[in-house]
Amino acid sequence: MTLESIELWQLAFVAAVMVLSAFVHGALGLGFPLIATPLVALALDIKTAIVLVAPVTLVMTVLSVVRGGGWRQALARFWFLPLTMGTGSYAGTRLLIGADPTPFLLVLAILILVYLGLDRVKRGESAWVLRHRLAIGLGVGLLAGFFEATANVAVPPLIIYLMLLGVTPLATVQTLNLCFSVGKAVQVGTWAFYGNVAAAFWLAAAVFAVPSVVTLFAGMRLRERIDAPTYRRWLRGALWIMAVLLFAQYAYLGHLAR
Repeated sequence: MTLESIELWQLAFVAAVMVLSAFVHGALGLGFPLIATPLVALALDIKTAIVLVAPVTLVMTVLSVVRGGGWRQALARFWFLPLTMGTGSYAGTRLLIGADPTPFLLVLAILILVYLGLDRVKRGESAWVLRHRLAIGLGVGLLAGFFEATANVAVPPLIIYLMLLGVTPLATVQTLNLCFSVGKAVQVGTWAFYGNVAAAFWLAAAVFAVPSVVTLFAGMRLRERIDAPTYRRWLRGALWIMAVLLFAQYAYLGHLAR
């Protein structure tokens, strides 16, 4: 995997996507990989998109954890989630490194649709989930880590689990960012050791991270002043379009492979 295989317009597009996604992440508290990965995957293949987006996502989530506060409480309550998510992320990354990346476009598109359907999940505590909190959490962490590695999107299983436990929105965001930080660290480390990724790729990710951090903090400053429901409506509309385009891209690549 070399940077020379990417054209200049693609690099410019990726940089713009990173900056926009970081701003939305800062404004809403999460969402960087959910926005950046499908957009970058439209210009590049899904495997290259994940390698470029993952290190910047790690920076975004770590800064969000540190800036947001409350991570110690989240770790004390849900220590098993980042632990199992790291395990799932390692397994998923090893699978993705040696696999054909095309099917993972379909995985990403389906996960986006699942995320868009989360509003239909009944909010509030589930007595059954509360009784089996640890056992279910271990499975959720492994599944989320696997999706984190293969599609860069781990939100759906985690947020459903936390919603059914009745976790508050602020604690949910901090728990998610804590899990993402561990999952992303394992993912990036696994790619670095086993992925045969050129050093220029990591350098490009570092360059992308600089303006992304600036817009992340700009989004954080506006978080209390923006109309969050409006932002979410726009985000949902954009995600619907991305999912349709990813399905179309998957179908087109499948047709070419025949």
